[in-house]
Amino acid sequence: MTDLHQIEAALAGDVGALFAAHRMIHRPFNEEVDLALSRVASGCHGTCDHCIAGVFARHVASRSGEQDGALARDVWRVAESDVIDLLCSSRMSAAIHSLAARLMADTDLTGEAAHSTIEAFIVFGEFAEEGTQIV
Repeated sequence: MTDLHQIEAALAGDVGALFAAHRMIHRPFNEEVDLALSRVASGCHGTCDHCIAGVFARHVASRSGEQDGALARDVWRVAESDVIDLLCSSRMSAAIHSLAARLMADTDLTGEAAHSTIEAFIVFGEFAEEGTQIV
């Protein structure tokens, strides 16, 4: 998984849950993003989704020699935008709702059953970038 994919994975849960439940998107204020990034920079961070996103956003930004956090916030926003675009698509929304209904009916759902539920709407690997190993 690329660093950007790691950020997207960290942010997807909150975005998807809020959109699925309320058809609403909440984008944190820059100050909230900056707080997560500053916690990571200070080493005083945890393992919450925002801290994980912050670790990878700072990692991407550091490769450019950036130190003040602005680039890390921009990287965060790109990942956030990608997640919103993906999760708000009608096919993805239908797949999420279908999987949620299936999980409510069967709490011991196997990975194979989850894949078959999702693949009624989205082909496995459809959103993978070229050259990405899909397992």
